[in-house]
Amino acid sequence: MIELPEFEGANKVTNIREAVESLVKPGFFIHIGSTGTQPTSFCYELCRVFWDKRPNFKLVTLGGGLNIELLVYGRLVKEVITSYAGHIYPSPAPSPVIQKSYLEGSVKYENWSLLSISQALMAGALDLGFIPIKSIAGSSMEENEGFRSLENPFTGEKIGVVRELKPDISVYHGWCADKEGNTIIFPPSSEGIVPWGAYASRRGVIVVVEKIVDRDFIKNHAHLVRIPGYVVEAVVEVPFGAHPSAFYVPEVMGGGGYAEDYDFIVDFRNATEDEERLRKWVEEWVLNVDHEGYLKKLGFERLFYLIGKARKDSWKQEIKAKEESLRRDREVLEVERMIISGARKISEICVRKGYRLMLAGIGGANLSAWMAAYRLKKMGHEIDLVAEIGFYGYLPRPGNPFVFNMANIPTCKGLFGSPEILGAVMGRKGNKGLAVLGAGQIDKHGNINSTLISGIAYLLGSGGANDVASTAEELVVLVKHSPVRLVERVPYITAPGKRVSTLVTTMGIFEKMDGEFVLTEYFPIKGLGKEEIVEKIKNRTGWKLKVSEDLKEAEEPKAEEVLTLRYFDPDGNFLTD
Repeated sequence: MIELPEFEGANKVTNIREAVESLVKPGFFIHIGSTGTQPTSFCYELCRVFWDKRPNFKLVTLGGGLNIELLVYGRLVKEVITSYAGHIYPSPAPSPVIQKSYLEGSVKYENWSLLSISQALMAGALDLGFIPIKSIAGSSMEENEGFRSLENPFTGEKIGVVRELKPDISVYHGWCADKEGNTIIFPPSSEGIVPWGAYASRRGVIVVVEKIVDRDFIKNHAHLVRIPGYVVEAVVEVPFGAHPSAFYVPEVMGGGGYAEDYDFIVDFRNATEDEERLRKWVEEWVLNVDHEGYLKKLGFERLFYLIGKARKDSWKQEIKAKEESLRRDREVLEVERMIISGARKISEICVRKGYRLMLAGIGGANLSAWMAAYRLKKMGHEIDLVAEIGFYGYLPRPGNPFVFNMANIPTCKGLFGSPEILGAVMGRKGNKGLAVLGAGQIDKHGNINSTLISGIAYLLGSGGANDVASTAEELVVLVKHSPVRLVERVPYITAPGKRVSTLVTTMGIFEKMDGEFVLTEYFPIKGLGKEEIVEKIKNRTGWKLKVSEDLKEAEEPKAEEVLTLRYFDPDGNFLTD
């Protein structure tokens, strides 16, 4: 009989401080891995070790809020490659920290789309040098140094390619790992079912996990291992290491996950509005505590609440506590009218054109898509909602309008990553897919800007917007109406407008005719007649607006529609004029 060896790999377990000090050096190109969560504890420790020492890191990450903002504020990074940098919750908004660094020129921001970064990491992992992509073309990101247009040698068609990304080191947060670093990560996987950055990194990976398990556990769940130990340099056990992000663990695996700490996120967001308050926040929550002290400050009750909130039926208790206030009669807001009218229009388009997939952006666009999905299912029309980080076929639960709300994960028919959703599901030809997006700005041709106004403001970034605008069969865009948002020509094209057919604002519905938006429906305004309303809309539009000869007055929202909408956003995070 063959005697089995006891030794099966080196013990790479260490603490978070030692991992940072021994494996991260000034000038490194660091990749913050994006799975269904963020390695926040690593970012905190990076700040503790390198705060204000100007280590000139180059950072790549699919996107983020607090993690990117802290590293920028502490002067740790000189360059950020991302698809999104700014506040995420409770609603997307530019970050004062990012704004200041952009205007000062202290940090260089290289903007890409969600999918293009994932594919660039894939190219690095496979040692391809570059990789063809369907995104970026037709946007301002074409000017990025890492993008080229080539001729397809097989068809002669023009294709876009992005240069590979090879970070020095990657960091991921997983559920568990053994001592060698074989790591289990649950989808949705954002970066992809395969965490490509782990394989692309020149100097290996730091994995931060909720718990360390034995080798037998890993072998029994080998189908869930996403990072093999041979690429891992350090394994760090950090319970609640993703906080304030959510951490999803399927209940069939015994639970142990936790929900987003929205109060904590909002507190940080508010702190960024004032330099002194932000300095005190960073000292209190990052610089003057280690992780154990951080958890102690959060307190057992708060952590226990987040664990309970992560259970799949917890939303029922959350919404029940708010039902009474939701049922109170109050005036319908302009933004509510926009979202409800948008849902009706989306439903009409899906039925007429036979769309089977719907991808929703963030904010009002997301709520409109959610309402449309419920409406379509009641009508018997088959529709699957998808979300860019990997949700497929989900049905949103009331109580939380956040697009990546953890309560929606148990409703999914499938859990994947951005390359699968944006590249293969919404990205394949004949996908029968409609995308519903928001925008910082939109012009009369449907071009979207959600990234920047050069020299004036850094907005947020593309996220997956450019990717779906490049491949979805059709797009509907929702935007609050103002001449600052509806402009003659956007100064930066985040997503090309070629496939945008419909614009819904807080004043009406606009449909594209001969390549330009035309007002086809207007929302009534108390005390004003049709001509006065049209004139008001024209005055608040940044281009010479065309009006349809068949202009209609939009139907008033029904009480049932308003109540449904408010159930999705009971705290009014997006339902504010």
